[in-house]
Amino acid sequence: MSEAPADFAVVGSTPLARLVAGLLAGVHGKRVIWVGDSHAAFRLPRGIDLSVGPMTRPESWALLSQAVPETVKLLAKAGGKASTMRLDPIFFADTPIGQQAMAFVCSSAAGFSAAIEPLPSEHLGKGREGIVLRDALYLQRDRLEPVLDRWLEGLGVTRLPLVQVRLTIAPNGSASMDLEGKVTEATRAILADDEAILGHLPPEAVASLFYRQAMTTILTEPTFPLAARVMLQIDADLSFTQGSHGGVIAIGAGGHDACVSHIGVLLGANRQLRQAGGNSHDSLRSHDGAPIVGSINGTGPELLAGLGATGAFLAPALARWFVGAATTDELAYFAARIPGRPMAHSTVADYAPHAALAAA
Repeated sequence: MSEAPADFAVVGSTPLARLVAGLLAGVHGKRVIWVGDSHAAFRLPRGIDLSVGPMTRPESWALLSQAVPETVKLLAKAGGKASTMRLDPIFFADTPIGQQAMAFVCSSAAGFSAAIEPLPSEHLGKGREGIVLRDALYLQRDRLEPVLDRWLEGLGVTRLPLVQVRLTIAPNGSASMDLEGKVTEATRAILADDEAILGHLPPEAVASLFYRQAMTTILTEPTFPLAARVMLQIDADLSFTQGSHGGVIAIGAGGHDACVSHIGVLLGANRQLRQAGGNSHDSLRSHDGAPIVGSINGTGPELLAGLGATGAFLAPALARWFVGAATTDELAYFAARIPGRPMAHSTVADYAPHAALAAA
Protein backbone atom coordinates (compact mmCIF):
# COMPACT_ATOMS: atom_id res chain seq x y z
CA MET A 1 0.00 0.00 0.00
CA SER A 2 1.53 3.30 -1.08
CA GLU A 3 1.86 6.19 1.33
CA ALA A 4 -0.59 9.07 0.89
CA PRO A 5 0.95 12.18 -0.66
CA ALA A 6 2.13 14.99 1.60
CA ASP A 7 0.20 18.24 1.39
CA PHE A 8 3.20 20.36 0.36
CA ALA A 9 6.73 19.98 -0.94
CA VAL A 10 8.65 23.18 -0.22
CA VAL A 11 11.75 23.43 -2.42
CA GLY A 12 14.54 25.83 -1.48
CA SER A 13 17.47 26.31 0.88
CA THR A 14 16.88 29.85 2.15
CA PRO A 15 15.50 30.87 5.56
CA LEU A 16 12.25 31.77 3.77
CA ALA A 17 11.86 28.22 2.45
CA ARG A 18 12.54 26.72 5.88
CA LEU A 19 10.19 29.09 7.69
CA VAL A 20 7.31 28.50 5.26
CA ALA A 21 7.79 24.72 5.52
CA GLY A 22 7.79 24.85 9.32
CA LEU A 23 4.77 27.10 9.55
CA LEU A 24 2.73 24.92 7.19
CA ALA A 25 3.51 21.93 9.42
CA GLY A 26 3.60 23.42 12.90
CA VAL A 27 0.87 26.06 12.71
CA HIS A 28 -1.42 24.79 9.96
CA GLY A 29 -1.11 21.06 10.59
CA LYS A 30 -0.04 20.09 7.07
CA ARG A 31 2.15 17.16 6.06
CA VAL A 32 5.24 18.80 4.59
CA ILE A 33 8.33 17.66 2.74
CA TRP A 34 11.21 20.11 2.64
CA VAL A 35 13.62 19.69 -0.27
CA GLY A 36 16.71 21.74 0.46
CA ASP A 37 20.35 21.81 1.47
CA SER A 38 22.31 23.15 4.44
CA HIS A 39 25.34 25.03 3.22
CA ALA A 40 25.37 28.47 4.85
CA ALA A 41 28.43 27.61 6.92
CA PHE A 42 30.62 26.88 3.89
CA ARG A 43 29.02 28.58 0.85
CA LEU A 44 29.00 32.30 0.27
CA PRO A 45 25.46 33.70 0.53
CA ARG A 46 23.36 34.67 -2.47
CA GLY A 47 21.19 37.11 -0.55
CA ILE A 48 20.53 38.72 2.80
CA ASP A 49 17.57 38.66 5.19
CA LEU A 50 16.58 42.03 6.61
CA SER A 51 13.36 43.30 8.18
CA VAL A 52 13.41 46.43 5.99
CA GLY A 53 13.90 46.89 2.27
CA PRO A 54 13.91 49.44 -0.56
CA MET A 55 10.13 49.20 -1.09
CA THR A 56 8.21 52.18 -2.43
CA ARG A 57 4.62 50.94 -1.98
CA PRO A 58 2.84 51.68 1.34
CA GLU A 59 0.94 48.37 1.24
CA SER A 60 4.27 46.50 1.25
CA TRP A 61 5.34 48.33 4.40
CA ALA A 62 1.92 47.72 5.95
CA LEU A 63 2.18 43.97 5.34
CA LEU A 64 5.76 43.91 6.64
CA SER A 65 4.88 45.87 9.79
CA GLN A 66 2.31 43.18 10.68
CA ALA A 67 4.52 40.23 9.78
CA VAL A 68 7.83 41.18 11.43
CA PRO A 69 6.67 40.91 15.08
CA GLU A 70 5.09 37.55 14.30
CA THR A 71 8.30 36.33 12.68
CA VAL A 72 10.39 37.55 15.62
CA LYS A 73 8.25 35.50 18.03
CA LEU A 74 8.48 32.49 15.75
CA LEU A 75 12.28 32.69 15.59
CA ALA A 76 12.51 32.98 19.38
CA LYS A 77 10.25 29.95 19.80
CA ALA A 78 12.34 27.98 17.33
CA GLY A 79 15.51 28.82 19.29
CA GLY A 80 16.89 31.25 16.76
CA LYS A 81 17.03 34.40 18.88
CA ALA A 82 20.84 34.28 19.09
CA SER A 83 20.97 34.07 15.30
CA THR A 84 19.35 37.47 14.84
CA MET A 85 20.92 40.88 15.18
CA ARG A 86 19.45 44.33 15.77
CA LEU A 87 21.22 46.99 13.72
CA ASP A 88 20.81 50.24 11.79
CA PRO A 89 21.32 49.55 8.08
CA ILE A 90 22.12 52.26 5.56
CA PHE A 91 20.46 52.54 2.15
CA PHE A 92 22.18 54.80 -0.38
CA ALA A 93 22.08 55.74 -4.05
CA ASP A 94 24.30 57.53 -6.55
CA THR A 95 21.91 58.13 -9.44
CA PRO A 96 18.99 60.58 -9.62
CA ILE A 97 16.51 57.73 -10.23
CA GLY A 98 17.84 55.83 -7.23
CA GLN A 99 17.72 58.91 -5.01
CA GLN A 100 14.16 59.57 -6.12
CA ALA A 101 13.26 55.98 -5.26
CA MET A 102 14.82 56.44 -1.83
CA ALA A 103 12.57 59.44 -1.23
CA PHE A 104 9.57 57.24 -2.03
CA VAL A 105 10.90 54.61 0.40
CA CYS A 106 11.02 57.22 3.15
CA SER A 107 7.51 58.54 2.53
CA SER A 108 5.99 55.06 2.18
CA ALA A 109 7.63 53.69 5.32
CA ALA A 110 6.99 56.71 7.52
CA GLY A 111 3.44 55.71 8.39
CA PHE A 112 4.39 52.26 9.67
CA SER A 113 6.65 52.93 12.65
CA ALA A 114 9.81 52.80 10.57
CA ALA A 115 12.39 55.19 12.05
CA ILE A 116 14.28 56.66 9.09
CA GLU A 117 16.90 59.39 9.25
CA PRO A 118 18.63 61.07 6.30
CA LEU A 119 22.41 61.08 6.35
CA PRO A 120 24.20 64.44 6.01
CA SER A 121 24.74 65.46 2.39
CA GLU A 122 27.67 63.60 0.81
CA HIS A 123 28.37 61.80 4.12
CA LEU A 124 29.08 58.65 2.09
CA GLY A 125 30.85 60.40 -0.78
CA LYS A 126 30.41 63.12 -3.36
CA GLY A 127 27.03 63.03 -5.09
CA ARG A 128 25.80 60.17 -2.92
CA GLU A 129 22.70 60.30 -0.71
CA GLY A 130 21.78 57.89 2.06
CA ILE A 131 19.35 57.11 4.85
CA VAL A 132 19.60 55.15 8.09
CA LEU A 133 16.79 52.77 9.07
CA ARG A 134 16.83 52.34 12.83
CA ASP A 135 16.37 49.10 14.77
CA ALA A 136 16.09 46.64 11.90
CA LEU A 137 16.48 42.90 12.33
CA TYR A 138 19.14 40.98 10.40
CA LEU A 139 19.27 37.19 10.16
CA GLN A 140 22.71 35.58 10.36
CA ARG A 141 22.21 32.68 7.98
CA ASP A 142 25.21 30.62 9.06
CA ARG A 143 23.97 30.58 12.66
CA LEU A 144 20.25 30.36 11.92
CA GLU A 145 20.37 27.50 9.42
CA PRO A 146 21.18 24.66 11.87
CA VAL A 147 18.62 26.04 14.33
CA LEU A 148 15.86 25.94 11.72
CA ASP A 149 16.94 22.47 10.58
CA ARG A 150 16.45 21.13 14.12
CA TRP A 151 13.14 23.00 14.39
CA LEU A 152 11.84 21.41 11.19
CA GLU A 153 12.88 17.97 12.39
CA GLY A 154 11.03 18.54 15.66
CA LEU A 155 7.89 19.50 13.73
CA GLY A 156 7.96 16.24 11.80
CA VAL A 157 8.85 17.82 8.45
CA THR A 158 10.40 15.24 6.13
CA ARG A 159 13.71 16.45 4.76
CA LEU A 160 15.11 15.46 1.37
CA PRO A 161 18.54 16.77 0.22
CA LEU A 162 18.17 18.92 -2.88
CA VAL A 163 21.45 17.79 -4.44
CA GLN A 164 20.53 14.10 -4.23
CA VAL A 165 16.79 13.95 -4.90
CA ARG A 166 15.26 13.61 -8.36
CA LEU A 167 12.37 16.05 -8.32
CA THR A 168 9.60 15.99 -10.91
CA ILE A 169 6.80 18.57 -10.93
CA ALA A 170 3.62 17.75 -12.84
CA PRO A 171 1.61 20.32 -14.84
CA ASN A 172 -1.00 20.38 -12.04
CA GLY A 173 1.65 21.49 -9.51
CA SER A 174 2.07 18.18 -7.68
CA ALA A 175 5.55 16.84 -7.01
CA SER A 176 7.26 13.46 -7.09
CA MET A 177 10.60 13.01 -5.36
CA ASP A 178 12.88 10.03 -5.94
CA LEU A 179 15.73 9.53 -3.47
CA GLU A 180 17.74 6.41 -4.28
CA GLY A 181 14.69 4.59 -5.54
CA LYS A 182 12.34 5.61 -2.74
CA VAL A 183 9.58 7.80 -4.17
CA THR A 184 7.54 10.28 -2.14
CA GLU A 185 4.84 12.58 -3.44
CA ALA A 186 3.20 15.86 -2.53
CA THR A 187 -0.05 17.40 -3.71
CA ARG A 188 1.43 20.90 -4.15
CA ALA A 189 4.97 22.07 -4.80
CA ILE A 190 6.24 25.45 -3.65
CA LEU A 191 9.40 26.70 -5.39
CA ALA A 192 10.61 28.99 -2.66
CA ASP A 193 13.83 30.51 -3.99
CA ASP A 194 15.44 31.51 -7.29
CA GLU A 195 17.59 28.40 -7.49
CA ALA A 196 14.52 26.16 -7.17
CA ILE A 197 12.59 28.14 -9.79
CA LEU A 198 15.47 28.10 -12.28
CA GLY A 199 15.93 24.38 -11.73
CA HIS A 200 12.30 23.27 -11.99
CA LEU A 201 10.27 25.82 -13.97
CA PRO A 202 10.33 25.54 -17.78
CA PRO A 203 12.70 28.12 -19.34
CA GLU A 204 9.89 29.71 -21.37
CA ALA A 205 7.87 30.25 -18.19
CA VAL A 206 10.90 31.77 -16.45
CA ALA A 207 11.45 34.16 -19.37
CA SER A 208 7.81 35.24 -19.41
CA LEU A 209 7.82 36.15 -15.72
CA PHE A 210 11.32 37.27 -14.86
CA TYR A 211 14.34 39.32 -15.75
CA ARG A 212 17.37 37.10 -15.18
CA GLN A 213 20.15 39.04 -13.45
CA ALA A 214 23.75 37.82 -13.21
CA MET A 215 25.02 38.33 -9.65
CA THR A 216 28.42 38.10 -7.97
CA THR A 217 29.26 37.49 -4.32
CA ILE A 218 32.64 38.71 -3.07
CA LEU A 219 34.24 38.06 0.33
CA THR A 220 37.07 40.37 1.38
CA GLU A 221 39.74 39.88 3.96
CA PRO A 222 39.25 41.91 7.18
CA THR A 223 39.17 45.65 6.57
CA PHE A 224 38.24 48.89 8.32
CA PRO A 225 34.67 49.18 9.67
CA LEU A 226 31.97 50.22 7.23
CA ALA A 227 29.60 53.07 8.00
CA ALA A 228 27.07 50.37 9.02
CA ARG A 229 27.15 46.58 9.46
CA VAL A 230 24.64 46.28 6.59
CA MET A 231 24.51 48.67 3.63
CA LEU A 232 22.43 48.55 0.44
CA GLN A 233 23.14 50.58 -2.68
CA ILE A 234 19.66 50.39 -4.09
CA ASP A 235 20.41 51.69 -7.60
CA ALA A 236 23.23 49.17 -8.13
CA ASP A 237 21.44 46.13 -6.69
CA LEU A 238 24.33 45.81 -4.25
CA SER A 239 24.47 44.83 -0.58
CA PHE A 240 27.33 44.92 1.91
CA THR A 241 27.48 43.04 5.20
CA GLN A 242 30.43 43.11 7.57
CA GLY A 243 30.91 40.39 10.13
CA SER A 244 32.59 40.59 13.52
CA HIS A 245 35.82 39.32 11.90
CA GLY A 246 35.97 42.47 9.76
CA GLY A 247 35.56 40.81 6.39
CA VAL A 248 32.95 42.23 4.02
CA ILE A 249 30.51 40.18 1.96
CA ALA A 250 29.32 42.11 -1.08
CA ILE A 251 26.54 40.79 -3.32
CA GLY A 252 26.05 42.80 -6.49
CA ALA A 253 24.65 42.78 -10.00
CA GLY A 254 26.96 41.93 -12.87
CA GLY A 255 29.96 39.78 -13.59
CA HIS A 256 32.97 39.30 -11.32
CA ASP A 257 35.31 41.94 -12.76
CA ALA A 258 32.68 44.68 -12.95
CA CYS A 259 31.44 43.91 -9.46
CA VAL A 260 34.92 43.90 -7.94
CA SER A 261 35.73 47.22 -9.61
CA HIS A 262 32.52 48.83 -8.35
CA ILE A 263 33.03 47.52 -4.81
CA GLY A 264 36.59 48.86 -4.77
CA VAL A 265 35.42 52.33 -5.76
CA LEU A 266 32.66 52.34 -3.14
CA LEU A 267 34.77 51.12 -0.24
CA GLY A 268 37.63 53.47 -1.01
CA ALA A 269 41.16 53.14 -2.31
CA ASN A 270 42.73 53.50 1.14
CA ARG A 271 41.35 50.17 2.36
CA GLN A 272 43.77 48.01 0.34
CA LEU A 273 41.06 45.42 -0.13
CA ARG A 274 42.01 41.81 -0.74
CA GLN A 275 39.52 39.26 -2.02
CA ALA A 276 39.22 36.08 0.05
CA GLY A 277 36.55 34.34 -2.02
CA GLY A 278 33.79 34.76 -4.56
CA ASN A 279 31.15 33.07 -6.67
CA SER A 280 28.55 33.90 -9.30
CA HIS A 281 24.89 33.01 -9.68
CA ASP A 282 21.71 34.14 -11.39
CA SER A 283 18.91 35.94 -9.61
CA LEU A 284 15.33 36.54 -10.71
CA ARG A 285 13.54 39.90 -10.79
CA SER A 286 9.99 40.46 -11.96
CA HIS A 287 9.55 42.81 -14.91
CA ASP A 288 7.54 45.27 -12.80
CA GLY A 289 9.79 45.12 -9.73
CA ALA A 290 7.08 43.62 -7.49
CA PRO A 291 7.05 40.16 -5.87
CA ILE A 292 5.60 37.16 -7.66
CA VAL A 293 3.57 34.83 -5.43
CA GLY A 294 1.36 31.92 -6.48
CA SER A 295 0.93 29.64 -9.48
CA ILE A 296 0.75 30.51 -13.17
CA ASN A 297 -2.91 30.76 -14.21
CA GLY A 298 -3.87 28.66 -11.19
CA THR A 299 -1.87 25.60 -12.31
CA GLY A 300 1.68 24.39 -11.87
CA PRO A 301 3.89 24.93 -8.82
CA GLU A 302 3.51 27.82 -6.42
CA LEU A 303 6.26 30.42 -6.85
CA LEU A 304 7.94 32.69 -4.32
CA ALA A 305 10.16 35.23 -6.05
CA GLY A 306 11.10 38.89 -6.03
CA LEU A 307 10.49 39.30 -2.30
CA GLY A 308 13.96 40.76 -1.79
CA ALA A 309 15.71 40.99 1.54
CA THR A 310 12.44 41.06 3.48
CA GLY A 311 11.06 37.73 2.20
CA ALA A 312 11.84 35.64 5.28
CA PHE A 313 9.90 38.06 7.46
CA LEU A 314 6.76 37.53 5.38
CA ALA A 315 6.73 33.77 6.01
CA PRO A 316 3.72 33.75 8.40
CA ALA A 317 1.56 35.66 5.91
CA LEU A 318 2.73 33.49 3.01
CA ALA A 319 1.94 30.26 4.88
CA ARG A 320 -1.59 31.53 5.57
CA TRP A 321 -1.98 32.41 1.88
CA PHE A 322 -1.05 28.88 0.81
CA VAL A 323 -3.61 27.22 3.10
CA GLY A 324 -6.44 29.67 2.35
CA ALA A 325 -6.30 31.35 5.76
CA ALA A 326 -4.93 34.76 4.73
CA THR A 327 -6.32 37.89 6.31
CA THR A 328 -8.25 40.32 4.13
CA ASP A 329 -5.19 42.54 3.70
CA GLU A 330 -2.89 39.59 2.98
CA LEU A 331 -5.33 38.18 0.46
CA ALA A 332 -5.55 41.50 -1.38
CA TYR A 333 -1.78 41.94 -1.38
CA PHE A 334 -0.83 38.50 -2.70
CA ALA A 335 -3.75 38.23 -5.12
CA ALA A 336 -2.49 41.38 -6.83
CA ARG A 337 0.99 39.86 -7.23
CA ILE A 338 0.21 36.51 -8.82
CA PRO A 339 2.14 35.28 -11.87
CA GLY A 340 0.63 36.27 -15.18
CA ARG A 341 -0.54 39.70 -14.07
CA PRO A 342 -0.17 42.45 -16.69
CA MET A 343 3.36 43.82 -16.44
CA ALA A 344 2.72 46.80 -18.71
CA HIS A 345 1.21 49.60 -16.63
CA SER A 346 1.34 47.30 -13.59
CA THR A 347 -0.77 48.46 -10.67
CA VAL A 348 1.71 46.98 -8.17
CA ALA A 349 4.99 48.05 -9.81
CA ASP A 350 7.82 48.81 -7.42
CA TYR A 351 11.35 50.16 -7.74
CA ALA A 352 13.40 47.83 -9.96
CA PRO A 353 17.21 48.13 -9.68
CA HIS A 354 17.74 46.52 -13.09
CA ALA A 355 15.61 49.28 -14.65
CA ALA A 356 17.74 51.88 -12.89
CA LEU A 357 20.92 50.20 -14.12
CA ALA A 358 19.59 50.17 -17.69
CA ALA A 359 18.65 53.85 -17.45
CA ALA A 360 22.11 54.70 -16.15
